[in-house]
This record gives sequence, structure tokens and C-alpha cells, in this order.
Amino acid sequence: MRSWDEVSAYVRAHYEYEEPGEGYIFLVSVDGDGARSMAIIARVRHPLGGLWAEMTAPIGNVGEVDINAVVQGIGMHPCGGISIGADMVLVRHTFPIESMSEADFEICRASVTGAAKALAAGVSR
Repeated sequence: MRSWDEVSAYVRAHYEYEEPGEGYIFLVSVDGDGARSMAIIARVRHPLGGLWAEMTAPIGNVGEVDINAVVQGIGMHPCGGISIGADMVLVRHTFPIESMSEADFEICRASVTGAAKALAAGVSR
């Protein structure tokens, strides 16, 4: 993948999706166990330059999640960090897209959504 257009075309070809605005795409995937997971991908500017994307996946509502447990738990996962947006606690990971393969994208997606699911299972109040 070399551009945002290629990333969004890949998502449109392989996932259920919504495009709520320019530079954003929501994807929904169905895991092997039949469970659904969602990730939000956004085109971002990175201070180092180049084309980057940010992928986030929800853990839970701010008031229903033990934030300390989330912060402790994210250390067990190979992706990104934690953020809050629209009253949701999110797993967040930013990556360059100019030289990203489809396999690299799938690793990021699986890491972000897997971390969110695992954390959600253990941090609800």
C-alpha cells in the first residue's frame, strides 16, 4: 500500500465498512469464533513526515472501565497505547502506510482489535 486511497480500497474490498468522513474509515471484522470487532482507521500527519494512519479499537465507555487496569494491561500487548475519544477508552496504534503490505495491515488490525477485546474482558467495573 502506498497511499490512503490504497488503504481504504483494501478495507472496502475485505471488510464491512463505513466512511463517516474524509480521511476516516470504520471497519468491522468477524473473527474465527464469530465475534465481531471494530476498528477505526484515520489518515494522520506525523511529525516525522510521510503518510501515516492511526488505527483505534474501543475497549469500553470511560465510566465503565478501570483505567488503571487498562494502563497496566496494555503492557502485555505489542501495539500502541491508550487514548480517550467520544467517551470511549481506545487502544491506539499509528503506523506508516507508504511501504505497508496487506499482511502488515492485517497484523496491525489483529493486534489492535485483539488487544481491545482482551482488555475489555478484564477491565470492566
